[in-house]
Amino acid sequence: MNKRKIIIAISLFVMQFAAYGQSGLPLNSSGKIEISEVVKADSVKKDDLFQRSASWLGELASTDLKVTILEKDSINGKIKSELRFLVYSQTGVLKKVQGAITYSLTTEVKDDKYRYVFTDFVYHYYSQNRNYQVVETGKKKSLEEPKASGWQKSWDHTKSVTRSKIVNQINSMKIPMATKKPTPVLTATETKKTDW
Repeated sequence: MNKRKIIIAISLFVMQFAAYGQSGLPLNSSGKIEISEVVKADSVKKDDLFQRSASWLGELASTDLKVTILEKDSINGKIKSELRFLVYSQTGVLKKVQGAITYSLTTEVKDDKYRYVFTDFVYHYYSQNRNYQVVETGKKKSLEEPKASGWQKSWDHTKSVTRSKIVNQINSMKIPMATKKPTPVLTATETKKTDW
């Protein structure tokens, strides 16, 4: 029954993203990309949700994704982090770094619920230097910009890859945050006092 709820929630979330077009990302009222949701986590206390959130962020970091924790406040139940991943122009053996995406993720927890907010998406240009190494140029472009003169197809691809990464991250977050941990049951041998 619990798995069915998770699958339905994931399906609804994926359909929500499909409504924004193939490469579009949802914009808030001020025109910035913002992906947020308040999720119920029945019978899970704030401290437990905070630990799960911190643990999930630690597991999220990989060779493809760099996670930097900027703020970790257990009293207020808030973790603010910056994430970064590379975008490739081709796949397989011929894959070539096109650029990188950085964005912010804020998770906040309270008893029985948590909230995530993905925002501040920035594209970082990369190019090949004279030694044939692909390096960051220092130029940036906000992911909210709809047009990219001369490379619109690559720009749309970048937005699509970003949307897929975010959907995967949200799906991977919801599983450990929603799973209710079993309470330990004491057996007769455990409840006996040991005589020293």
